[in-house]
Amino acid sequence: MGYIIDTDVCIDFLKNKEFAVKLFEKISEKDQYFISILTYYELLKASYSKKQHQSVEVFASSIEILNLDRKIIKMGAEFYINYRKRGITLCDIDCL
Repeated sequence: MGYIIDTDVCIDFLKNKEFAVKLFEKISEKDQYFISILTYYELLKASYSKKQHQSVEVFASSIEILNLDRKIIKMGAEFYINYRKRGITLCDIDCL
């Protein structure tokens, strides 16, 4: 098993925020963590300085990046539909 880490948590980790660092440590004690290709994209597009960009690249080189496939797309669509039925609209990238 493993955990896909959300972009916001990755950003907090890169900013060395205590809760995010502890979360990564806790997960790595028992399990693996990953980021999606979309999270990698979001991290890169938020890297305004050369230093930030380098930090993202170092981070990304140390973690497995999951690509999208049919299974993930179907799961994302189901996730979107289930939330939409409850009156909650999510953007596509948050479903994938």
